[in-house]
Amino acid sequence: MVTQIYIVTYHHIRTSVSPNPSKVAVIEEEFRKSLMIAIDNGPLVLGENVGHAIYFHVERNHQLKHEEIPDRIESFHKALESLLGAGAVVFEKLIAKELYSRLGLKFEEHEGWNLVDYVNDSMKARKQLRDSQATAGFRGRIL
Repeated sequence: MVTQIYIVTYHHIRTSVSPNPSKVAVIEEEFRKSLMIAIDNGPLVLGENVGHAIYFHVERNHQLKHEEIPDRIESFHKALESLLGAGAVVFEKLIAKELYSRLGLKFEEHEGWNLVDYVNDSMKARKQLRDSQATAGFRGRIL
């Protein structure tokens, strides 16, 4: 007979209302890293050289350095539209799909959405998931 022991630790509901600032910074940094990886990996379907060429032109023509993209996502979106026209939609969806995948979220395509919309939605969904886990009041593990 196998016995499973659950250790449950309860967290204060207050955690979800006013989270620890250092925890928030870590979560934001994790999101930023996931976004950066998605920006790098999403368009690889089109080929590595295509991605490099696009980022080169974005930096050269729009003064948007690669490492600044997560912090200036709207500028990146505008630069892609300027460079790729209607093709920007495909490029942005590749990035969005990769981002959702990295965050453990289900990607759903929305008519008329661009990368900015998907990034905002994924941030909101990730925050709701985190808050719902915190307000659940416990975390357990099997010993």
